[in-house]
Amino acid sequence: MKDELGIGSRSEKVVLEIMRIADRLACDVFEATLMFCEENEIEIEEFIECMDHHIFEILKITAIENRMVRKKHSGDIHQLPLSNAL
Repeated sequence: MKDELGIGSRSEKVVLEIMRIADRLACDVFEATLMFCEENEIEIEEFIECMDHHIFEILKITAIENRMVRKKHSGDIHQLPLSNAL
């Protein structure tokens, strides 16, 4: 069932809220994710355990773009595990 914005899953709602925070604070997705967790009293570790593939991909792309991790030629990321980057 979709809400009034046409958003169905909890994950989509979380991603939308994180993007709103990023826009509002003019920060990247990592900082916005930290703020989302803080505002909702969610431990980072809990958020990481519950995040789905869509959120993971957004964070992975942001990490690569911000050079927090390096992209290997095979397409895998290398350097820090994503969970340590948060």
